[in-house]
Amino acid sequence: MMDFRALRHFVALAEELHFGRAAQKLGMTQPPLSQSIKRLEKQLGVRLVERSSRSVSLTLSGATFAIEARRLLQQLEFIERRVKQTAAGEVATLTVGLISPALYRILPRTLDLLRARMPQLEVRLVELPSEEQIKLLRFGRLDLAMISPTPIDLRGLAVRPVERGSTVLAIPADWPFANRTELHLAELKDYPFVLIPFERNPASRSAFFNACFNAGFTPKVVQEATQTNTRLNFVSAGLGAAIVTATARYTQYHGVRFLSIVDQRDEALKWELSIVWQPQGVSRALRTLIECFGKASGDLEALPVRILPER
Repeated sequence: MMDFRALRHFVALAEELHFGRAAQKLGMTQPPLSQSIKRLEKQLGVRLVERSSRSVSLTLSGATFAIEARRLLQQLEFIERRVKQTAAGEVATLTVGLISPALYRILPRTLDLLRARMPQLEVRLVELPSEEQIKLLRFGRLDLAMISPTPIDLRGLAVRPVERGSTVLAIPADWPFANRTELHLAELKDYPFVLIPFERNPASRSAFFNACFNAGFTPKVVQEATQTNTRLNFVSAGLGAAIVTATARYTQYHGVRFLSIVDQRDEALKWELSIVWQPQGVSRALRTLIECFGKASGDLEALPVRILPER
């Protein structure tokens, strides 16, 4: 395994091109520095430095290695800084995954509360399907995920619902019943639909198909899209109707009307948004964000956090 001290020694020499100055910069004497560089060359099996009595220069391999070594050391410094910040509860950045419905109401409310409590904290938002979020969360690439309930393995993770509601129909504004406030699904039996792909959310897709079957027809699917905003753009273009969360009413899409579904009494057409995180080693910043979600969620604030068992 490569010694990070040797990398620092080599980078210092590459910058100074002088053993004496590099050793002084590192706070060491010249002989140990020379030996460190020789060990590194032996480990790599290439000559990194050309030495003479008057000068030091980098070989082509040495110049290439210097670039990569600097990048590696910068990454190491970032990791060390992040670990220390986490231990002190001073993480400067949180990375949060989300699906489109989170943007309509709960997330803006939460971020307003968070800014009031931790104004220096930066939150990076990444819009991804629920399944991809959980993968990145387990790999440590996300601090928190915002997902819809789908058949995802959440074992060992902390889960908390933050928003629940009904779904609505988004239809093109030039359709005959666009000026109404509600309609029965059966009224759409001759109209096209834009739906989420089955593999992305089989539970939601199946629930909608079942509701249509109960209404006496099979929906005609002309287009599929994973993200809610994409489906709304297709609706705006007149391609078909889409089932979206009721909070999508907060958006301002040209040429789109939102109608309540009379058949909504079926619980299968309800939706839920949950936040998910790794319960071990929660930083002060992440804990504060979770608390802000709780406050922003209103009537869901009292719902307990569930940590799903590993087995």
